[in-house]
Amino acid sequence: MHLSIMRRLPIRYVACVIWLGLAMLCQAAIWTDRLGDFERISATPFTLNNTTLAEEFGFEQGEMAEYRSGNRGFRARAYQMADATGGVAMFQYLLPEGSKPADYEKLAFEEKFDLYAVESGSTVVVNFQNYVMVFEGDRPTWEVVKAFLGYAPKLGSSTRPALTGYLPTSQQVPGSLRYILGPESLSLFMPEVPAGVAAFSLGAEAQTARYRDGSSSLSLGIFSYPTPQLARKKLDEFLAIPGIVAKRESSMVVICTNVEDRDFAERVLSQVRYRATVTVNQKVASEAEVLRDLIINIIILASLLSGLAALAGGMFGGLRFLRRRAAGDDDDSFVRLKID
Repeated sequence: MHLSIMRRLPIRYVACVIWLGLAMLCQAAIWTDRLGDFERISATPFTLNNTTLAEEFGFEQGEMAEYRSGNRGFRARAYQMADATGGVAMFQYLLPEGSKPADYEKLAFEEKFDLYAVESGSTVVVNFQNYVMVFEGDRPTWEVVKAFLGYAPKLGSSTRPALTGYLPTSQQVPGSLRYILGPESLSLFMPEVPAGVAAFSLGAEAQTARYRDGSSSLSLGIFSYPTPQLARKKLDEFLAIPGIVAKRESSMVVICTNVEDRDFAERVLSQVRYRATVTVNQKVASEAEVLRDLIINIIILASLLSGLAALAGGMFGGLRFLRRRAAGDDDDSFVRLKID
């Protein structure tokens, strides 16, 4: 904007533009200036190229950064999703082929953190609640990552989807997990199933993985529906798709596609069993949330005390005023020496 134009604008408009710009910068920031011994040397926001998939997964913002500490360094990407389900979907979408559990996951399990992490070569993918982080190179220690998660902006506290727990682990191809939340992810991960059959408008979600037995392989998909009655109805539609082996487990429809060996498909299907679970949501407050609540409580207490003090002063002054009016005394002084 030209300087002469800015001079003609009211100062309040210029201040609003500056404030909005600062607010946008603050909102986009995810990575901190330092992560342990590493110092951030650059940070750039990014978005997903597939905007339809980003909308299905609930992608809110992303930021990539580069950190250095002497001769060591790493690149990091952070994906902030709307909830834990979107976090799981994005985490599985980014899984490297042939990945295995990383040290982060083992250490988090010992401290009862519901965190998932896999590694492949020098790349580590981490999922905690609605956050997915990718480290490439000399990654920070678990203690540093844990401290960062405690202060991560807009960190969620929702429950992870239960479908991931129904997948058989035997003969599963590492890094083949994929979570389906809509027609776009369905076309990417299980294109054999039409979106009309899956019926995401009825609240469907799906978990998929690939399985291999020697030279035979197949894709397994578990579709979850709100009620067993709806799943029973959808089963007939799945069975009408050519080349699909399917069964129903309570409110889930389990299918196998790309079947090369029918016996292998039946063995994989038989391992999926519905288990009723009761989930209790309990939010674990981070250090940042504890500090925020403390400051808010201090402000509330100070406001209450100020209000009580003002109320007491008003009552005292009002009663004294009424007493003077009743006695016909117009003198407004508190102390009367009467030395005249």
